[in-house]
Amino acid sequence: MYLIALDRNPAFVAKMKDDDFKSRHSRAALHLDAKTFSGTDDVRQQLQEFVDQGLQGAKAIQLGTLLEGSDFDRLYRSYRDISGDAAHVSVSVTDKPAPCCKILWRERSPSLTLLHSAIAESCA
Repeated sequence: MYLIALDRNPAFVAKMKDDDFKSRHSRAALHLDAKTFSGTDDVRQQLQEFVDQGLQGAKAIQLGTLLEGSDFDRLYRSYRDISGDAAHVSVSVTDKPAPCCKILWRERSPSLTLLHSAIAESCA
């Protein structure tokens, strides 16, 4: 998602930096508010100074807006269709595996053994 947003808008880098700053700010505040703060006094002071600076206008990225106006949905559906077709072809190729393949499959994974058994039954 981020790559698509960057590709469509190079200025998105500034939004990413703002999001990072806001994230660091909120994490620093959480550490300061923790009941058991294990940092030294110096670390506490640095965190407090950072939190005291405020957000300086930084905003979090709204994930729901990243893909607006993109072809991501269409591309994802195409990818899913291609992946499904590829899996179908892979399974159909194993209709008549060589004898050594049966042994390798059984040694590697129980789920592959089940798949092989299902294919053998359907071909019988």
